[in-house]
Parts: sequence; structure tokens; C-alpha cells
Amino acid sequence: MQSTREKLSAGTKQEKEAVLNTISEVYYKSLLMLAPVCPFLAEDIYQQLRDAFGAPEQGSVRKDKWFSEKSIHLHPFPQADEKVINKKLETQVDIAKQIIEAALSQREEAKLGIRWPISELQVLTKDKDVEAAVKELDDTIGRQVNVKEVKVKLLASSSSAGEEGKEFKGGRVLLDTELTKELEAEGFTRELIRRVQALRKKAGLEKKDKISLAIC
Repeated sequence: MQSTREKLSAGTKQEKEAVLNTISEVYYKSLLMLAPVCPFLAEDIYQQLRDAFGAPEQGSVRKDKWFSEKSIHLHPFPQADEKVINKKLETQVDIAKQIIEAALSQREEAKLGIRWPISELQVLTKDKDVEAAVKELDDTIGRQVNVKEVKVKLLASSSSAGEEGKEFKGGRVLLDTELTKELEAEGFTRELIRRVQALRKKAGLEKKDKISLAIC
């Protein structure tokens, strides 16, 4: 969910629709699998979603299969669609998760909060699958770790990686933790935005509500 926020807030119409359809599909099938185990909870969530999005008998313009029945228990149990299973992507995402976890651990050791941007993350590996995963998912890794640039270096052997940085199953992660004036300024700006948003939420303001802001 966290990685979809950018697409939902600033993406194109097609990107927003793709994200919403994906979330709805996952939510719907999760509810179907939950229904036999927690029938009342699953039904309650389903009815709330149905009321929010509009049921067909209420004249909803949506024609989604997700809300076509009056009860979650009237829907057929989901079946796996092997045509949409992408094993290569699953492996690459798993590798990316390991890299992100190692990078966040190194951030914590350096006492650098996630809101403070850093300039570079470098992945050292002898595994070509890791190299391919980093090149394919560098944007995702960069966003999750809050780093400006993600690089990968293919080594001849694991011993070439040295002992610096943080080790993960496929190699090592090195972070450039030096904060320049520009990175510090960006970090302070993000922290200011976070605190303003917290105050807005506390005051019960909506996104459309404008405020006068004084920084002392």
C-alpha cells in the first residue's frame, strides 16, 4: 500500500485506475478466503465496502464483479490463475526486499531516520540474478530506502565485497551516509511537512482546507 501512494496521488488516470483495480482485486479475494474462517467479520467488511462503492440494486454506475452479490458468501471461492503468476518477478521482489531490509538496518546503525535522504546505495554481488533484480526494481528500492541513486556492481567473487556495509543473502549493501547541505535541507523540509500534516490531522482539517502557517 505504501508504494502505491505516489501513483494514487500524482499518477495518470490510467495509473490510478490500475492501482485501484489491483487493490480491489486483492481485497476482494482476501475477503473470499477469510469468509469460511471468519464469516461474520468478512460479511461486515464486505457490506461496508458495498455501501461505500454502491451496490448494483442501488443504481451504482460500477459494474464490478466484487459487489454483484448481496453477500460475500454468495460469491464463488477464488481459484488460482496460473497465467498471471510471474515467478521471475516474485524472485526479483524477494531480492529487493532483502536489499531494502539490509539498507534500513544500516540506516538504523548510522542513526539516520528514513525521512532523511541519502545520496547513494550500492549493491555488491556476484549473482547475476541480484544484478538483474536491482536494475529492474531500482526505483522501488530507492523509494523504500529514501536514496537518490541505486547502483549495482557485479563482482568476480564474494570475497571482493569486503566487510563494509550490510550483508544480505545475495551480497552486500553499502550506503553513502554522508549528509550534504542539500540533503540536510531536504530532510528538514520533509520533517516540517510531517509535523504540519500531524497538526492538520489533529485539528480535523481536510486536504482542501487552507491554513496560515508561521515558522518560528
